[in-house]
Amino acid sequence: MRRKGLKVLGLAVGMSLSMSLLSYASTFSEYWYQDTQGNWKVQDNNGNTITNAWLCDDAVPSNGQDIWYLIDSNGNMVSAGLVQDQTGNIYSIETSHSGFYGMLRYQSGTYDGVYLDLESSHGGSFSKIKNQDGIDGLQGIYGLTQINIDNSNCVYTSSFRNSWGNSSPVNGSNNTTNNTPSSNMSDYEKEKQDYERKKQEEMQKLLDNMDDSTSRPVGNLTGEEWNWH
Repeated sequence: MRRKGLKVLGLAVGMSLSMSLLSYASTFSEYWYQDTQGNWKVQDNNGNTITNAWLCDDAVPSNGQDIWYLIDSNGNMVSAGLVQDQTGNIYSIETSHSGFYGMLRYQSGTYDGVYLDLESSHGGSFSKIKNQDGIDGLQGIYGLTQINIDNSNCVYTSSFRNSWGNSSPVNGSNNTTNNTPSSNMSDYEKEKQDYERKKQEEMQKLLDNMDDSTSRPVGNLTGEEWNWH
C-alpha cells in the first residue's frame, strides 16, 4: 500500500507542476502571424501592421497587462536577449522557443544563470532591469541591442476588438480558438505536437505504474491547451 501511495503522490505532484506551468504560460491572440522571412508580426482588424511600439497582448484576458512585446519599425517582434529603448531603460527578452519566445521578462528571478531584479509597477518603466550586475551578466551573453522606441506608443491588442471574444479576420492571420499564432506555423506546430505527445506518454506511464486501476483519475489528463509561440 505504501508503494502505491507513493506512486499516486508522484502523479499528483507531476500534475500539480504541469498545472502550475499552465497557469504561468502566456496565451497568444489571433492577431499574430509569421511572414515569409520567419518574423513575427501583429496586425489589427483593419489589416494594419503594428510598428514602433510596445505591444500588450491583452486581447486574451488571462494575459492581463503583464504580457508585452517590442515591435520595431518594420513591424517585427524584437527577439534580442537584452535591449535598451530610448528612455534608457534596459529590458530582458525571452529568446528560447519554450512558449514564451519574444516576451518581455517581467518577474524577478534567475534567467540564463543571471539574477534579474525587475520593475514590477506599471508606472512607465514596467519590467526594466534594476540591478546593474543583472545587466552586466546578460550583456556578456547577448550584448546590448539599441531599439529606437520610447514608451509613448503602447498598443493593446484588446483595442482591436469590438468586444471580448469577438474579432474580425485580419490579413495574414486566422481567428483561432486556442489563441496561438496561426499563419505559416509548421515548425512551431510540430514542436507543440511533439511536446504534447511526450506529455501524454509521460502521464500514461505514471498511470500504468499504478497498481489499482480503480484509483485512476477519470477524464482527459491532457485536455488543457499548451500555448506555443
